[in-house]
Amino acid sequence: MVRVAVAGGTSGLGRLVVDAIVATKKHDVFVLSRKESDVFASKPNVKLFAVNYAVPATITAVLEKNRVGTVISCLHLNSKEASDVQLNLIEGVGKTVERFAPSKFGLDYLEVARVDFEFHAIEFKVIAVNKLKEFPSLTYTRFITGTFMDFFGPLPNLLINVASLIIKPRNRKAAILGDGSATIESVTLRSPESPAADREKRGFRGRMPGILEDARLAGIMEDFCRLGQSLPLCQTWSAHAAAPAAM
Repeated sequence: MVRVAVAGGTSGLGRLVVDAIVATKKHDVFVLSRKESDVFASKPNVKLFAVNYAVPATITAVLEKNRVGTVISCLHLNSKEASDVQLNLIEGVGKTVERFAPSKFGLDYLEVARVDFEFHAIEFKVIAVNKLKEFPSLTYTRFITGTFMDFFGPLPNLLINVASLIIKPRNRKAAILGDGSATIESVTLRSPESPAADREKRGFRGRMPGILEDARLAGIMEDFCRLGQSLPLCQTWSAHAAAPAAM
């Protein structure tokens, strides 16, 4: 069994990743958290460690002691402080584990950084990749998932914060980029083809690819809107074209 640790695994996307790996019954699973938590009290096969992200050496010590081979970061990079936490995590894992996945789910942020696109987290994603280059023996994968399909119709008790993208059924409104012919790629968080399951199928063994384009469904924006309009509660629906800057 490969020993896998998930940073930020007590909630949100990290919790979903932990649950997906545990469900396979193929790996020893650990969770790295800023503080103690009993969220996995009912899952004796998941061990949680409270680590001090300000001191990378403590992270290294925990990983070495428990012989962890793969670390997946699901830290929410919504601020510079959060970004610094991931940089310290990379510093801690770079000297001990074989494989790492930074918190870069979504777009190919290295490509996005080349264009004039305003999104505060882009710089944090790019900085993480640059940091990883300091550890040539550490292999890593950037997951390019597209948007999460769950945002279009969240399942009950979904653990992530749901954002309305393109269509908002509750308000019966849609914002279409351009003329509606552009495609959007997405993946569902709870399907067998999710990023967590896809990574698990590769077994967390060997060298990880530098980039994994994991989108499973490509649809035209206009089609998404038509689907939304077909819902019983959304018969009256307004849509407008939005320029890229407005999106």
